[in-house]
Amino acid sequence: MSGIVGVVSPWYYPWSYVNEPTRLLLAAAFLLLAKLWSNIAAVVLAGYMVAYFVYLVIVSNVTLAQEWRYLRQFEPYLVGSFDSQYVFALILFSFGVYYSWRQLSYRNYVA
Repeated sequence: MSGIVGVVSPWYYPWSYVNEPTRLLLAAAFLLLAKLWSNIAAVVLAGYMVAYFVYLVIVSNVTLAQEWRYLRQFEPYLVGSFDSQYVFALILFSFGVYYSWRQLSYRNYVA
């Protein structure tokens, strides 16, 4: 097979309760609870996925430009691609960090 293939094939890991969509659903649900402990749990879940994606890119010797070129050629819409869940994990991670920081700074301000 010539060329480049995706960093993570969607058929590589079978369905389980600890796969990426389940982690994203749990992280989003934790963010909805709006408690400090739930925000930290969302940061941990989404941060694990972001770190795992960075690890896969480093190990596979694929640059992000090559991955993007592959996605544009074989999966023209990012929303339907397998890598879109890592973009969503980055968004959840960012919101979790922001809400956790805001709650911690408010607690320090009140104290």
